Amino acid sequence: MPKSKISNSRPSHKQFLLVFILFFAAIGGWVLYRSHAASVVAGGTLQVEKMSFAQGSGAIAAEATASGGKSMVVKNSGSLRGTIIVTPASSYNYRTSLDSHFGIIRLVSTPTGTTSATGTLSLIGRTEGCSNSSYSVSVATDGKAFLNSNVNSASWHNYQTNGWSPMSSGSPISGTHSVVITYSPQGQVSSSCSLHLDMVSISVTT
Repeated sequence: MPKSKISNSRPSHKQFLLVFILFFAAIGGWVLYRSHAASVVAGGTLQVEKMSFAQGSGAIAAEATASGGKSMVVKNSGSLRGTIIVTPASSYNYRTSLDSHFGIIRLVSTPTGTTSATGTLSLIGRTEGCSNSSYSVSVATDGKAFLNSNVNSASWHNYQTNGWSPMSSGSPISGTHSVVITYSPQGQVSSSCSLHLDMVSISVTT
């Protein structure tokens, strides 16, 4: 009775390499997707009570509802100046991709930073004792005004504008940027009316 031959075939080197490439391609694609899925690429905050007066005067007040537990309280027209540090998020620094060259497979991390990104500039503020009046507030960074708002809410409100970018075209978004807040009362301001400023923030998203 003839003996049957048992097949003992093994995957060829090319087949093994193909499976290896497809496996790491899937991993690389997933990591790359996760890298792009992260929306916030850079940001920074500045507590207004840490700013100094360029014009006018005011006082730092303890407020439990403020982000840092304190706020800057002003009454008349004036301006404040300070600096905000915008730092990149970890997902902004690198992205991972798959590189196959001469049969060697490796995951490569490359910088993804862009100098043309734009973001959102925000100011948290409120008024107190201003029943028939408000405050006109402007926020400028690096000498350019981006936010112009009429603050008239008795509770904390986030006033914001899109389209923030560094002053110089092509300059990096990360780093130190100057901030100037200019404010003035509008309407019939009573002696009890005041403007409370909490925080300036910059958020850059993809």
